[in-house]
Amino acid sequence: MTCRPSPHWLTALSVALVGLVLDLGSKSLIFYVLGEPPQSEPVEVIPGFFYLTTSYNRGALWGLGHSFRFAAYFFGVISVLAAIAILWWLLCRGEHLSRWPAISLGLILAGALGNGFDRFVHGHVRDFIDVKLIVYDWPVFNLADTFLCIGAAMLAIYALLWAEETPEPQENRSTGTQRTPGALRNP
Repeated sequence: MTCRPSPHWLTALSVALVGLVLDLGSKSLIFYVLGEPPQSEPVEVIPGFFYLTTSYNRGALWGLGHSFRFAAYFFGVISVLAAIAILWWLLCRGEHLSRWPAISLGLILAGALGNGFDRFVHGHVRDFIDVKLIVYDWPVFNLADTFLCIGAAMLAIYALLWAEETPEPQENRSTGTQRTPGALRNP
């Protein structure tokens, strides 16, 4: 099998690297300034809406699976496997990948690596963004979670609006040969 990288692999890896630096840097700064839980007190940034609150998450999304003994390492392995799959897609199977999904994959890669790093180095994910929406107190999260959600939403939008279907071969009536119509361009 021949690897055919995405023409936008460098864009995806650049997005992943910038996202990873922003995630790990913001976690380190906030935890340095506010302290480790449970000693830290929430800091109100936008009254009644946005707070900085240090928190640990041993589980996955919204703390799912946090009570499992090896949850941090289990989800860390999932992060590593996701990162490997994304890199393989970008570098070996991405010959038709346009810029939009490449950026999406870069964001997902940044999130997976950021939270994966935390799981293996700290034994939990460090969260600090605390948003209260009118009557709902959203679970505390971090930039890696934000990158994962934005990347997944971008991939969903791409799949719904621009992903090309595999064209069916058409027979040329004059020669009796089959040809495959050209693919539509996507963003």
